[in-house]
Amino acid sequence: MKPKMNRDACYHFARIPNNRQGRRFVAQLRTFVNPGRVERVRVRATGGEKRQHARDVRLEDAKTLRVYLDRREQPHEKAEMHKRYDEFRELLRLREEAKQHAAGRDALIRLNREGREALLTATAEVLNLRNALATARQVIAEKEAALLVVPAWVHRLCSTVREVRRNFAAREAWRI
Repeated sequence: MKPKMNRDACYHFARIPNNRQGRRFVAQLRTFVNPGRVERVRVRATGGEKRQHARDVRLEDAKTLRVYLDRREQPHEKAEMHKRYDEFRELLRLREEAKQHAAGRDALIRLNREGREALLTATAEVLNLRNALATARQVIAEKEAALLVVPAWVHRLCSTVREVRRNFAAREAWRI
């Protein structure tokens, strides 16, 4: 069974004829490639005699070869990649946190605006009630003042009524 291809792999040499010269080229590649940079050299067969899919062609039956070089990641490259990944994750976290803060800030602004409008409305209502109460107190005070100041004609009428009662009581007393 052939090894599965790496998803990120790409071929570096293609259409190498499957003859003595092509096989020597692959052998020299394996010999002279920098082992610190390349992890392994893979060879795939393509273009078989029979009409078969490229994966089904045996190396002996292939017309051409394709060479893949699996690059070895250097320790500093790996550390740099992890560092960039961590920075990316941190940026994503900060962006999400900023979105939450913005949503909370917008809600507070909306509540503050609504609260300010409600406070202004309540203040206006209180002022209206205060004015109405002051007006009512003024009217009541005027009415009380009007009741306390009895016109002279009322005094005369009351004294007349008292005299009439006395006179009537005196007549009644004489009748008895």
